[in-house]
Parts: sequence; structure tokens; C-alpha cells
Amino acid sequence: QPAHCPLCGSDTAPREESASGFPPAAGSLAAGGDGRSYPYLPYAVPPHIRLIRLLQLGTIVAAVICVAINYILPSRGWWSLFVIAGIASFWLTFSIAMRKRHNIPKNLVWQTVLISVLALLWDIFTGFRGWSVDYVIPILCVGTMACLSVWARIKKLRAGDYLIYLIIDSIFGIVPLLLLLLDIPRVNFPSTICIAVSVVSLSSLWLLEGNALWAEICRRLHV
Repeated sequence: QPAHCPLCGSDTAPREESASGFPPAAGSLAAGGDGRSYPYLPYAVPPHIRLIRLLQLGTIVAAVICVAINYILPSRGWWSLFVIAGIASFWLTFSIAMRKRHNIPKNLVWQTVLISVLALLWDIFTGFRGWSVDYVIPILCVGTMACLSVWARIKKLRAGDYLIYLIIDSIFGIVPLLLLLLDIPRVNFPSTICIAVSVVSLSSLWLLEGNALWAEICRRLHV
């Protein structure tokens, strides 16, 4: 047993019992000079937590400055509300990304759904010019399918994982198809490209991993 603690340099010798047979009081024998039996280790804030807190403070300061300027010069309407809504949208997507950071595929799906909903809400509350359904949702779906495909290849996922991606690709391909059937988009080529990419992705996945996928489906459905 070392004679001194490697952290605080305190004596590690066993305590002597008093005449009453009990150890001395906590304050009578110091470890590190303040009576503790263990050294005091200050809590160090991780660098990424400190960076996030600074970013939060910066966004709060920016929002307050925008509201103050908007209040002083109100001639152009309450544009500061859009700034606050943008900051809230950013922190909402960022919090989901941090919560799901250990599962990249789930994180991609959550971000696609959340950003699509936020884009649709922004489009509705700004007069609905259609940019959310024309461009944002189809481009997000194509990007997510491409990222999932690359991630599956890099990680060399099993057939059970491929089955999950097969369902996800199907859903992402159905969303733009429903928009086209409802005649909602004013620009059709992004949704058409998304549907085509979904069909190609599903076809290649089924042709290349069809046997493994079918075996996995039979196993899960107990066929």
C-alpha cells in the first residue's frame, strides 16, 4: 500500500482509534487538509457541453437583440417572431439529433420526419407557396434513402436490418407518390425523382439480398 495518495498527496496510513475505541472525528484527521477521507475532485464540464451552453447563450442574446430592435423600429412588422421561430426550430432538431446520436439510421428517420413537418408548418404560416411539398420533402426523402443505403453498406448490416430499411424506403417512396396523386405539388420533377430512387433502391435491395430478406420475413412471421 502506498504511503501517500497519488491524487492529493495525503497520508494513507490507517486511522488510529481514540481511547473510546472509535475512530476520531472527521475533522480531526485531514485528508487533503480539509478533513475529508477522500480527495476533493472538482467537477469538470465536458468541452462539448460548454460549447452547447455558449451556443444557447448566443441564440438567446440574438433573439433578445432582434426583439429589442423590432420593438424600437416596428415599421416593418414583427419580423423578430420569425427569428424566434427559427431558433426554436434549430434547437428542436438539434436536441433530437443529440438524443439519437448513437443510432444513425433512427436519427436520419427522425430528422427527415421532423424537418418535413417544420418545413410544412413554415410554408403554411408564410402563405403556403408550396416550396415545402415541391422541393423540401422529396429532397429530404432522397437524401435519407441515399444515406441509409451508404450506411448499410459501410456497416455490412444483416438481413434483419435490411428488412427495416426496406420498410423505411417504401414509406419514403409513398409520401411523394401520395402528394402527386393528390395533385398538391406545383413542381412535379422532385417528387418523380424521389419515387424513381425509391423504386430503384427497393429493386436493388430485393434482387441483391432477396433470399436473406425472404428468410428473415419467414422467421419473423413464423411462416
